[in-house]
Amino acid sequence: MLNLYVGYDEQTLAESSRDYTTFQTPYSTLRLVTLPIGWTNSVPIFHDDVTFILQSKIPNTTIPYIDDVSVRGPATQYLLPDGSLETHPDNPCIRRFIWEHFQSLNHVVQRMKYSGGTFSSHKVILYSPKITVVSHHCTPHGRLPEEPHVEKIINWGPCCNLSDVCAFLKTISDIRIFIRNFAHHAHALTKLTCKEEPFHFRPDQIAAQENLKAALLASPALRPIDYSSEAPIILTVNTSHITVGFHLCQCDPNNSKICYYTRFGSITLNDREAQFSQPKLKLYGLFRILSILTFYFTLVHIPGTLHTPDGLSRCSPQPGNIAEPSDDFDDWVNNVYGFLHLINLPSTSSPIAILPIYPNNIVIDADPQDTTPIPTISYSDVPCSDNDHAADHHLEQVRDWHKSMERPSTLSDAEYTTFLCYCTEFFIASDKL
Repeated sequence: MLNLYVGYDEQTLAESSRDYTTFQTPYSTLRLVTLPIGWTNSVPIFHDDVTFILQSKIPNTTIPYIDDVSVRGPATQYLLPDGSLETHPDNPCIRRFIWEHFQSLNHVVQRMKYSGGTFSSHKVILYSPKITVVSHHCTPHGRLPEEPHVEKIINWGPCCNLSDVCAFLKTISDIRIFIRNFAHHAHALTKLTCKEEPFHFRPDQIAAQENLKAALLASPALRPIDYSSEAPIILTVNTSHITVGFHLCQCDPNNSKICYYTRFGSITLNDREAQFSQPKLKLYGLFRILSILTFYFTLVHIPGTLHTPDGLSRCSPQPGNIAEPSDDFDDWVNNVYGFLHLINLPSTSSPIAILPIYPNNIVIDADPQDTTPIPTISYSDVPCSDNDHAADHHLEQVRDWHKSMERPSTLSDAEYTTFLCYCTEFFIASDKL
């Protein structure tokens, strides 16, 4: 884990933006020449700069977050059949995964060095099997919620009022990706936050609070999806009359019965959505999940012949069923190769003969000697309102000002100031405004 040292002072500000940072001092008027800190969109700009510097190492080696740069080591420790660790071929005292990790670390440091950046020596962590990054405890087995955050939730007693319920839900919802069926467990507590709902913290609410704590303690470590692996990726969606739940996981390459979870999620349904029929609930739940997730793989629906039939599966014809009507759609568009026969060609002095449409081609016969130009309409003949004429006159004044740089005699001082601001939005190129 690396932390940039005074990164904002090392990032220069564009010359066109320096005047906006002007301020008065007892000595004189000064302005900033480096990236300011505050409500000036400086955080995203600085994050983009760090990302640009380390772009060749993203996402395999590092994924920087503003000034925090984490360097990820190899995914394995290269265990040998006898249980020992593989070492470097040129130096048996150095383990292979340590050597590869420091090679990646050196590449990140050198790229930042060439760009003029400096990492803080007091906050650097060169190697650690476990580390906390952005409230996530990262381990070799995956990421887990931060221990102080979990302890705060586990030690939370029964809620006394609505504010206490909202605070508990807000605290535990920050790590809801670790809890399976979060919205279903929290349904009894979420109902208390509805408008005009009386506050009663009864056994149902106490049980919901304890179930959330137990689900948090039993949450597995989350692993990212390995897109380079051929192991199948599974998206499971289940919808009830209360919530829509899903989880994303990837099977183990050697044992398909073992799954490594990537994240859990759930969405609470409102009163209108909860009244949908069961098939519509299944489809609506899948629609909601696909709307909030971005996938880098293709979803495949498995028919009910291999799994339990559901609302998405199509039932095979049964004896006694009414036969479905045949499709009477005539694909005549493909037969005529488009809508060329509907094109309204411009009229000319000589008639144009359009031959009949044949199955294999279309022939349009026109007189090649006809060079009669198509009549044009002058701009002055186009009907315009008084506001349009005033706008045209204003643009003519702008064009005359750019050519002569003389003030129009009909404008007052205030109007001329506004006029100058408007003129700066235009320029003349090839005698055109």
